[in-house]
Order: sequence, then C-alpha cells, then structure tokens
Amino acid sequence: MKANNNPSSRISKSVLALLVTLPAGAATPAISWGGQYISRADEPFEGDIAANRGSSDKYGDPDGPFTIVGGTTVGRAYSADTPFSPPTDYSGTSGTFFGASSVTRSGTGSNDGFSELGIIDQGPNDSIHWHVDTGGDDHTFHLLIYWDKADFLGPLSTIPNLDLSQGAFTIGTSQSSGNHSDELLHWVVRDGNQFYVSESTITLTNNSEITTPYSSLVNWAEYNPVDPTGATTLTDLQSIDFDEAGPYSPQTFSNVTGLGFYVEHEAATGPIHVHIEGFEASLIPEPSSALLCFLSLGGLVGFRRRK
Repeated sequence: MKANNNPSSRISKSVLALLVTLPAGAATPAISWGGQYISRADEPFEGDIAANRGSSDKYGDPDGPFTIVGGTTVGRAYSADTPFSPPTDYSGTSGTFFGASSVTRSGTGSNDGFSELGIIDQGPNDSIHWHVDTGGDDHTFHLLIYWDKADFLGPLSTIPNLDLSQGAFTIGTSQSSGNHSDELLHWVVRDGNQFYVSESTITLTNNSEITTPYSSLVNWAEYNPVDPTGATTLTDLQSIDFDEAGPYSPQTFSNVTGLGFYVEHEAATGPIHVHIEGFEASLIPEPSSALLCFLSLGGLVGFRRRK
C-alpha cells in the first residue's frame, strides 16, 4: 500500500484522534493533584520565605523567633513564570502549580511564633500544608494556588477557548484544625490573563471532600495578585490580598487558562493548621472548541499547500 505523505491528512487524523478522546458530555479531568513526593521529606514551596522558631524548622528555613512585627509580611510574591510547587520528584499528576502567599502579624507580641507552607510527608498521600501560629497575636494569611492551562491533563492543554459552563472543583482535606471562624476558601479561574475569585466560599473541615459544580458559581470578582508597580519584595505582598467586598458580578468564561483556589484568614486569633491532600478540576469541553481546533489546523495546512 502506498504511504500517505499528505501533511493535511496526517494532521487531520491526529486532530480527529483528539476529538475521539473526548467523550460527548463526559467530565474530563483538567487537574488531578494528590500523591507521593518520592523524596520522602517535607518540602518548602519554591521561593516561599517562612518565619520559624527552631522547634518547627521543618523546611530548611533559618532558626530563630518569629520576625513578623507590626504589619511586616513574609511569604512569596506572585510569579506567572516561576512555579510555586516544590522542585522535587512527584509520582502523581498535575505536579506543577503556581501561586503566592503572605502572612502578616498584627502586633509585636511577646511570644515566638512560626509560619510553615509547603508539602508535608504523609506516606502515600502527601499534603499541601500550612501552619501559622503568631504567638497569640492576630494574623492574616493569604494563599493563591492555581494550575496553568499548559499543564492541564490530556488534550485539554491544547484545546482553544475552553469555557467553564460544565464541570466541577473538588478539594479534600486530611486535617483542618484551629480557629477557622474567619477562614474563607474561594475558587479561582483565570480567563485569558485576568484572574477571577468566586463570591461563593467553602469552609475546610477535618477529613472532608467538597465538590462544587461550576454551574453553582454565579458571581465573580476580578483579582490582581501582582503589585501594579511590578515590585516583588516581601513588603509588597499585600497585593496578594483579595478584597472580599468585590464587587461581584455574573461572568461567562470562554478562554480558561488557569484553575485553582484562594484561601484567606483575616484577623485569625489562634493557630491555623490545614492539610490539603487532593485537588481536582474537571471540564466538559464543548464539541465546537475541539472542532474549531480541527478546522483551524486543516485550513492552515491547506493555505500552506496552496502557497
């Protein structure tokens, strides 16, 4: 049989194969995080600067008393280029994520305290872990974690114009202790280059798994974790703080480029200790999006052949 060397035919077959892998109306995992870090050790988030006392120096940070005083902040500024996830061997999927963090102590305090943020070793299911204790003073904690579309699973990383009309977020915890009365977890979507935070929130509890369908998330507010001046020093980390007042409004997302969550503890009066052992986000791609990809590639090949 004569080989088919027609480039249009080859690309058409590959895109048709992509279409076949997307069952009509079926939820397709875009993100599925949760598994084992092979190093078998606690790992800090990349670039995060914590404040630790010696007895809680799990992540290689300098020993010493909690140094946050009167509005000074520790954490890591947002970067769209440098992952927040630890640079370590990970046996699961969706191992690369991005984000930012900040912890602010509201008073000088007489007691030492600490903050920790990273991956904690828990056997076969390691966890995203944060633990903040400011020695009796009030504190605020802000955390953004999201997965970039380039790292979405399977064909979802390449399909253009992903919408958010169908699918769901799911998050699981193995531990959530402390004073969570002021804790808020919002869902996060990046549409194009703009972040949005859901008005709807959830409360994290021990050994729980919470699923939120996208269809139930009506109102969203714009979120800009990047300091407008471009500053990236620790004193500029307040730009991570999302304004809970909004304003919120209904949004239609047609170019999803990132999915994740945002956590905020405002004026927390005691220690906060949370383990996130799993995060998933699923999408149901519209057939038109995959078909558009197919038609665009086919037209491009045809244009090249005519030339």
